[in-house]
Amino acid sequence: TSPFSGGAILGDRIRMRELSGDPGVFIRSMASRGNLGGLARAAYDAIKVLDAAGFNIILIETVGAGQSEVEIARAAHTTLVVEAPGLGDDIQAIKAGILEIADIFVVNKADRPGADKTAATLKTMLELGRGQSAKIMHHGTLMTIEQPAPPAGNGSGESWKIPVIKTIALKGDGVDALLNAIARHRRQLIDSGELLQRNRARLADELEAHIQAELMRRLTIHVPPQILSNIITKLVDRSLSPYNAMQIILDDYCP
Repeated sequence: TSPFSGGAILGDRIRMRELSGDPGVFIRSMASRGNLGGLARAAYDAIKVLDAAGFNIILIETVGAGQSEVEIARAAHTTLVVEAPGLGDDIQAIKAGILEIADIFVVNKADRPGADKTAATLKTMLELGRGQSAKIMHHGTLMTIEQPAPPAGNGSGESWKIPVIKTIALKGDGVDALLNAIARHRRQLIDSGELLQRNRARLADELEAHIQAELMRRLTIHVPPQILSNIITKLVDRSLSPYNAMQIILDDYCP
């Protein structure tokens, strides 16, 4: 959603015309609605409705790429991060926070030049995460990077080894391998008990979000507009800090 006009272009049905008429597929386009995490808050409710309606597989697509768009990891059991060749410097794969949420990496458009290099860069990043030294090309210079090993797991079983899968979506190449990886990850989540842990964390986040929204709603109702205007005036005059203003509002209207 545009932060200026509030408008959005929802192109899902244009890109998935073959599926739009399938009686077994339901597509619900939804703009981000100002949320910076890549998903609208209403997306969580839509997921629950589709689950209750009997859809056993629910695919969630974020609005795009960005280091802050990581809420998908809270909403989905399995998170796929899709890359394509030629999107930037190799070292960006290590810097980008969005890559840290991946359960599976996908290099799409693998028939394009640079696909092997992109896949190798992602594998290098995974080696770093496992505490191994790795070599990476940065601005034409071969660098060796050492990374300390992560803490030991919780003993719930063998940890998931994130795969890097190359696909050519338009031709269907690699799609079977991707589906198999998703199924294997689902089985690993169940066997290790991590599925229950993820569901618990997701519900805790959802509860916190509902509490915050309800508190804001009640404050908006109970704080007189003139009082709020006077506080904002003091903020502008710098006679009051935002923290102190918050304390005043909470003490007076949310004891």
